[in-house]
Amino acid sequence: MDGLHIGTPPFLFMEFKTIYVHKYIELSKTRSDDNFVTSPRFRCFGNNEWELRVYPGGSEQHLKPFVELRHCSEEEIRVNYCIMLFEGNYGDHFDILGTKERMFCGPNHVDPDHRVELPDISNKDDDYLDGGTLFLQVGLREIREADDDLVIPQCQPAYDNMAVFLDDDTSDIVFDLNGTQVVAHKSIIKAHAKEFYVMCEASSMESAMLIEDVTPEIFKMILRSLYGGVILPAEWKSNAKTILTAASKYGFNKLKYDAEVWYAKSLQFTLENVIDVFLEADGCNWVILREAAKKYMCEHAEEVLNSESFDRLRESRSLLIEIMTGALQRNKKQRTE
Repeated sequence: MDGLHIGTPPFLFMEFKTIYVHKYIELSKTRSDDNFVTSPRFRCFGNNEWELRVYPGGSEQHLKPFVELRHCSEEEIRVNYCIMLFEGNYGDHFDILGTKERMFCGPNHVDPDHRVELPDISNKDDDYLDGGTLFLQVGLREIREADDDLVIPQCQPAYDNMAVFLDDDTSDIVFDLNGTQVVAHKSIIKAHAKEFYVMCEASSMESAMLIEDVTPEIFKMILRSLYGGVILPAEWKSNAKTILTAASKYGFNKLKYDAEVWYAKSLQFTLENVIDVFLEADGCNWVILREAAKKYMCEHAEEVLNSESFDRLRESRSLLIEIMTGALQRNKKQRTE
């Protein structure tokens, strides 16, 4: 997010930077390691500097257009990042070009795996262009493993919050999860999950809020993130869908985005599951997952059309038209290329 922070953001906070590539169609499409344009440097995670390189013609080793995230600072850092391409100026639709977790080792470190492929855009009327400008967005989150060597300065709000996490003496609200009681602080919930705060505001230590559809383990992970703690990659991989469902229902909006990214990254689309995933994502307003499923269906339109699950898509005329229109636009673009 482009903004100013008061205090230190929690480790799982994702920062976003928007990159505008003007007159993209006029850039040289020569395939060369030296033919690229570079964004101005931007900072994320303190003094860490980054830049995005755009290779509109590809390189000698990579035949298609791509973008490459570069770390310009000396220190090593591991990040989870995603690169999104919008249709026009923040249109309703966007493509997730890639989500990766990688180690960056300074300005002289070049790794082909940091490259994310761009679609071929050769027409000034392409849906991805608005007045000739290409709109990219980079989201970065620093990954820190929880271990004994991790030192957190005591002045950080995240440290102060975690010091009272699940603390019976200072908590002022209790949640009943099928017989298991979990305590928390209303002030922290109000600061980081306003929608959930409205749901639980009337509850207290004497009058528990009953939550029947979330396990105690998952609920503690969710609360931990509100207090500035870390949900580890192994926990995300095992529980992303469950956390996403709970975050969506109870209004943990910041966590909802994180869970959606992790779930979309781990999901393998097939002809058997893609329509169910698309319909569920559409009904739950899971935008990233919805667009990923839509992209798969547009790329495999004929197979989806002939699949046994296609009848479920027929029930919604507007969704059916959207998918068919997307497939036709993709075929038209391929023919013009």
